[in-house]
Amino acid sequence: MSLWKLSDGTVVRLGGRVSGSSELAAALRRDALAVKAGYGVPVQWDPPPGGVVPLDLGDAHVLDKWLRALARRFDAEVTEAPELQPLEGGELDEAEQDDDADEPGAIH
Repeated sequence: MSLWKLSDGTVVRLGGRVSGSSELAAALRRDALAVKAGYGVPVQWDPPPGGVVPLDLGDAHVLDKWLRALARRFDAEVTEAPELQPLEGGELDEAEQDDDADEPGAIH
């Protein structure tokens, strides 16, 4: 199973399982629980295709972007991550994109 390790000791698995006791781990768990409860959690997608995509805990590319963005807000970094294959043409499915990058709660 794919997993990410962060510099504060937090471990996140594909699917949204978060292990750790830091503030970052708590924030990641809150977002993961929100997604599982049916609430949208926006993830800023930079560089191209750009825009905002919904957090999909089963999509390694989106999960990776979300983890790295939130880790930066807590002065942490991803220290170990699965090797991800490049996206075809560097783009997400157009149906997954939301061009409103200024949506409240977007992770930048």
